Amino acid sequence: MVGIQLIDSTGDLKITNGHLSIGNTDYQNQYIILTSPPGDIKMFPTLGVGIEQMANDENINQWQHSIRENFKADNITLENINLKQGTIQASYNN
Repeated sequence: MVGIQLIDSTGDLKITNGHLSIGNTDYQNQYIILTSPPGDIKMFPTLGVGIEQMANDENINQWQHSIRENFKADNITLENINLKQGTIQASYNN
């Protein structure tokens, strides 16, 4: 997916030579869905996993289900997920 890019470390708009950077946003969008708690994305209040809350929760299956459902809502195909190993492989449906 092509869109406006953000700076990975800050989330600020990426500006190059005074212009917004446009490019592939697949991983950026997935990151935003994973890290945003539900209600944080104002235009889509039910979208968001809030994965930071997973640190003290042993119910991995619930987190995997939440990731699947949120990615599906954004038209992302989840190819592989293993939260115990910290891996998620996904791509947008064309």
